[in-house]
Amino acid sequence: MTYRTQQLLALGGLTLVASLASTAGLYSMAERHFYAEYRAKLLSIAATAAAFTDGGKLASIHQREDEATPAYAELHRALKAVRDANRRKDTDVQRVFAVVEQGGLLHIGADAEEDPALMGRAGEVYRTQGAPLQWETAATEQDFSTDEFGRYLRAHAPVRDRDGKVVGAVIAQASVEWVEGKLRPMKQAGLGALGLSLILSIPVAFWLSARASRPLTELKRVLDSIAKGDLKARANAASKDEFGE
Repeated sequence: MTYRTQQLLALGGLTLVASLASTAGLYSMAERHFYAEYRAKLLSIAATAAAFTDGGKLASIHQREDEATPAYAELHRALKAVRDANRRKDTDVQRVFAVVEQGGLLHIGADAEEDPALMGRAGEVYRTQGAPLQWETAATEQDFSTDEFGRYLRAHAPVRDRDGKVVGAVIAQASVEWVEGKLRPMKQAGLGALGLSLILSIPVAFWLSARASRPLTELKRVLDSIAKGDLKARANAASKDEFGE
């Protein structure tokens, strides 16, 4: 392998590593910023919905038959209004529902979903995987969570009655598909930038390799000429670096 080839491979490898590192770093920063911003937005939605949810009416929902009561109808309309208002280009809340504490367990109180096959029914135990939901405090979970409805980015905020007692919580969820779909253009842009940098680096690497190896190539020519008996051979080194001197 010639010196020029070694230089070309070294420059190409260095460019590849630098491009990968910078692209990965920028994407990681953008991803963290997006998640932090969207978690804050989702928490704001859940907290706003909880503030306008009547805790007394939520506490009165105990079983499926309560779905026929005016209290349930009012809760359903309010939650549906919050969900529909937050289905926009910049945000998409897939589900908004309220849970109520009964006997140490969380039960579905009211769900904004209209499809009977998808909605959580009043009085059913809310089933979620992983760590227990800390429903008495407002928070957005750091990672995606899985419950009986699917896998979501989830935020929750407590609902209080008129005496200030926490009786339940409002849960707002954004689907994994939507969140990851918002990140996809950033990933594609990063890959495009990586590809462009590599394309531009190839001619630059060739140029630098040729420039750096030119004095050595010229010196080898002179040494070959001397070895053949041409003692008048001279190197044409016009550079001002160590080789030119």
